[in-house]
Amino acid sequence: MQRRGTLRLARLKELLPSLPLTSSEKEKLLNPNTVQIRLKLKKNSILELSNKKSHLITHIGLPKKIKLHQSLTTTLDKMGVYTYGHNIGYTGQGVTIFHTEGDGIANVNDSRLADTNIINFPGGDQIVTEHATNTLSLFHITAPGSQLIIGSTDAVSTPSAACFTRTDLLASYPIDLMTVSVGYGGSVYEYCDQVWDNYSYQNGVSMFSSSGNDASLMVTSPSKSYNGFSVGAYNNSISPYAMEPSSYINPLTKAEKPDFVAPGSNIDGYTGWGTSYSTPIAAGVAAMRLQESAGFKGQPALLKSFMLATTISDIDNDGKVLSAKDGAGAVGMSPNYWNWRSWNENVPATSYSFSEPMTAGKKYRIAISWLVSGDTMKQRVDSGILAEELLPVDYDLSVYNGITQVALSSSSTDNKEMVEFTAPTSGNYTVIINRKAYRTTTKLYLGYTRYIVN
Repeated sequence: MQRRGTLRLARLKELLPSLPLTSSEKEKLLNPNTVQIRLKLKKNSILELSNKKSHLITHIGLPKKIKLHQSLTTTLDKMGVYTYGHNIGYTGQGVTIFHTEGDGIANVNDSRLADTNIINFPGGDQIVTEHATNTLSLFHITAPGSQLIIGSTDAVSTPSAACFTRTDLLASYPIDLMTVSVGYGGSVYEYCDQVWDNYSYQNGVSMFSSSGNDASLMVTSPSKSYNGFSVGAYNNSISPYAMEPSSYINPLTKAEKPDFVAPGSNIDGYTGWGTSYSTPIAAGVAAMRLQESAGFKGQPALLKSFMLATTISDIDNDGKVLSAKDGAGAVGMSPNYWNWRSWNENVPATSYSFSEPMTAGKKYRIAISWLVSGDTMKQRVDSGILAEELLPVDYDLSVYNGITQVALSSSSTDNKEMVEFTAPTSGNYTVIINRKAYRTTTKLYLGYTRYIVN
């Protein structure tokens, strides 16, 4: 049985071609005295209208009999976490994560964290909160083999303490991932974005942060950082999956955020919803990937290229490879073949060119990502440089079949590029990563992933 809902609409005449109406409903719609009409529509019609005519919709209501919540097990199973992760031994074993929410820390005695070796790194104000407990448990259940470290970043006498990082932590533990489910507003590249970019650039840590929960606002900091993994939220308890109202409006730097999305709502046993919950789930998938391919450790640019290329669903269905609302799409585990490369060079090369074998009719997705220095970015932003000229080094990504170009991605505002295409013939294709700008001396950390979609 298809779900039905109720739409209350204004300026209705515009919608006539888009609506599957009865004769009486059409007659009422065309009546010049009609200002508003309530219609019962099937789910697919509601979703289409929401995507194409949202400015005309004043209310969407759903029948109360619909059960929207589902277990966390079901949520993760739809992402392939069990089939292509836990069931074949990938649980995040050997991966260390630091979880913090400023002064908020998790309750280590919570039943969802039972029999877990959690290290509490000392220092700062430590206040046990339900929010921190929920977010840590979501990561732990997604990647139960990971080593968990919790700690406060408030009132700690380290230069980066105010921005959810701990430089003193690295001397004691080899941190692979960080996850933060809090943030703050602003429209520019903030100090915390600078700190996060520096922490990743200098220490090789992959850093996950929530994009925010207001679709009318810009993404929050530190999700405006270039090197960080900005996570939006969607709902996979309904079919087809749908975006949650998570923040997706890009900052003034015009960097495309979020990078991707994960489930963040309607999970039984968890109060609340949003990017606070999607972020640790996405980080848990990353932990499994780090166990699966040890070469990703210490290589956040490579890991990001991999997670961009291997997303499993396009949630907002806008037909774009990198979309405004869901970035590269929904993260998850999948069995399909991939190939990756990375470069760490003191002087970025003019271009990187190499062959990749491809099969006719197969769909491929290729992504690249590279790191930037937070100090360099903040200096350039504060100097008033145009968004299109902020990146100290900028690359394009193209794919050729012989002399014919089959794919191109060229952004001037992102330190990532991605293409998707179906190979027209079988054979060796040429991938070219071309440097189109080199504005400031910088060391290059570049990652590349090619993925067979189907």
